[in-house]
Amino acid sequence: MESIDSAAGSLSMKGEGAAIADRGVLGTGGAFLTLSTLASSLLRAGFLILAGRLLGPEPYAELYAALSAIFLLGTGLTPMGSAIAHYASLYAARDEPGKIAFLAREMPRRLAKWSLVLLVVGALAAYPARRILGFESLTPPLLVVAALAVTLQLSGPRGLLRGLRIFRSYGINILAESFLRIAIAVPLLSMSATATSGLLAYLLAGLGALLLGTAQIAPRVSAVEPVAADPRPLERMVGPLLLFALATATFQNLDMLVVKGFFPAADAGLYAAASSVAKLTALAFFPFSVANLPIFTAALARGEALGKKLLQAVTTYLLIAGGMVLFLAFQGPWVLRILYGEAYVDAAPWLLPLAAALTLGFVAAMIAQAFCAARQYGFLFILGAGLVAEIVALAKWGTSLHAIPVILLGVHGLVLTGLVVLYRTRPPRGATS
Repeated sequence: MESIDSAAGSLSMKGEGAAIADRGVLGTGGAFLTLSTLASSLLRAGFLILAGRLLGPEPYAELYAALSAIFLLGTGLTPMGSAIAHYASLYAARDEPGKIAFLAREMPRRLAKWSLVLLVVGALAAYPARRILGFESLTPPLLVVAALAVTLQLSGPRGLLRGLRIFRSYGINILAESFLRIAIAVPLLSMSATATSGLLAYLLAGLGALLLGTAQIAPRVSAVEPVAADPRPLERMVGPLLLFALATATFQNLDMLVVKGFFPAADAGLYAAASSVAKLTALAFFPFSVANLPIFTAALARGEALGKKLLQAVTTYLLIAGGMVLFLAFQGPWVLRILYGEAYVDAAPWLLPLAAALTLGFVAAMIAQAFCAARQYGFLFILGAGLVAEIVALAKWGTSLHAIPVILLGVHGLVLTGLVVLYRTRPPRGATS
């Protein structure tokens, strides 16, 4: 953990985050964030690859479907983290450390209450989920619910680390979770090659990251007297962010749940491998997903326009992700053979459209982040229309595994076009509270 000169200094942006605010994601802390998110994402991919090799296509389909549910609902259930990041960044820009200390004290209590509700509702939904998705037992859906509760709790300390732009500590946290996941998964999957073992490793790693995040935030706020902040603006922001997060997560994971529910297990396992490899393109996006919202928020608080920062972020991302997509286009079978083994090579035709669809989706998410920083939520109508279009298209034409990636590519292209038009006609402007 970095040393700090004073608690107030760390909460105002006079320390580590100051350079980042001016230099963008690839500043001093941003460079470490880039490296740490890259490393943690590679470790997460390593976890998926390890599980795929040890389990084989059919059991792997069960694990990957359960993880897709965690990614989908977990992303959708963590808007509080983004809201905390937004307001922590805003309070820091205004030099109001007491309000940040208030957030750090109050949010864990609220998140604990919501986590308890989630556990109760999830337990009731476990049996229907098992039937719909074809799980072998109730254990995987119950572990999914437990992992979601931990994810919701983890959004608190990580949201504060993001908002204060303490990117080194944030990077250490996600690296620790990724290392723990691999370290726990290796013995568990070796002793029992089941989806349950993989999910248990995922859950325990999240608990470790939660404990670390709580310890990382404590010294940042312990010497600051909390100053009560009006919670209503933050609470009003949670609803739109919830819809944004759910829409984004659904775009990224709905296809795998459909495949698991309606296609043979062996085919679903192949599709899971293709989806996992295609999502390696997210390596280029993760630093921006963490840093964009607080950076955009601080810029708007200073009265700056976002055009230049957004264009810089999108261009940098596309240069990296575009190269990865091209590599998968030409070397897809080789990548699958090296990572997963010969049994998965038949999934190669799905790599290019899946990776291209994800890339377009992440560009759309960047534009949406700019609107979130300004608290302008008209973009949600475009995302909602896109989701409806995806569901209808999957229901009508998704009878073939070859058609599903093409459907995703088309829908993501339409959504991105709509957001670009909205940005050009109604660009984000600074919010006042």
